[in-house]
Amino acid sequence: MNSHPPATQWHRSPALIPSVAACAFSALVLLGAWATMAAMLRWQWQETLQAEMRQNTNTALALKEHTLRILATVDQAMLRLQNAAMEGKISAQDFIGIANETGMVPQILTQLSYVGADGRFLGSNLDPDGSRSHNVKLMERDHIRVHLLPHDKNRPFSGMLQNGLFISQSLLGKVSGVWTIQLSRKVTGSDGQILGVVVASLNQSHFDEVYAGVQLGSHGGVVLAGLDGTIRVRVIDGRKTAVGMQLPPSLVQTLAAQNTGAVLSPSSDGMQRIMGFSRVGDYPLVS
Repeated sequence: MNSHPPATQWHRSPALIPSVAACAFSALVLLGAWATMAAMLRWQWQETLQAEMRQNTNTALALKEHTLRILATVDQAMLRLQNAAMEGKISAQDFIGIANETGMVPQILTQLSYVGADGRFLGSNLDPDGSRSHNVKLMERDHIRVHLLPHDKNRPFSGMLQNGLFISQSLLGKVSGVWTIQLSRKVTGSDGQILGVVVASLNQSHFDEVYAGVQLGSHGGVVLAGLDGTIRVRVIDGRKTAVGMQLPPSLVQTLAAQNTGAVLSPSSDGMQRIMGFSRVGDYPLVS
């Protein structure tokens, strides 16, 4: 008679069930802790981001006020010179007196000048009768051409014309020899004839110095840009940099749509930055 080995029997250890439950519970606790930590880190990041946006927006507002005071004062001087030119009563003393009354010569307002209908320089506070500069012809400059040759479609204007005021990109002044931002207004006689152009030259180095004093941390910077997307003044890490660069189109759209705010966006150098911004009054500029 053959004998058969007894059938193998498996028995679950009673201690195994609590062990699995304990591991599952520990895993849930760890997952909960990780989720809580992730939520806290995200909240802290959002709070830091919002605080940085508020700080940068406040900085932009303060710089806006500074820039606005300069533009408003200089624009008033231009309007006074424009009225004198319309009446045909511009004298050497007008150039010097009106410019000096702004209290911004020469650190901010480098030059207040008048250009004739033929594009020739007629005089300024630096050269009242134009003799020193030999009445240099300035017709090729955009801030002159935009008023005297407005229908020249062969060469687009690099700047912005709004409410009769043109704001150029940064350029080297032919008479002053200083890097400036040119503001210009057309002078028209009572009969509608174009008499010339009034020009105010703002010293770019003044904005460089003011912006360099703003402390925004490593890689932080300040920019003065136009709604045409072109940068007029740019200071990064307290040092002035090249100007004339273009802001990303998506950022320009945001700046044009809102007067004040903050965004997280790539800047002109491609670096992702937290940007606070503010429109400079009714002028097509943003700081």
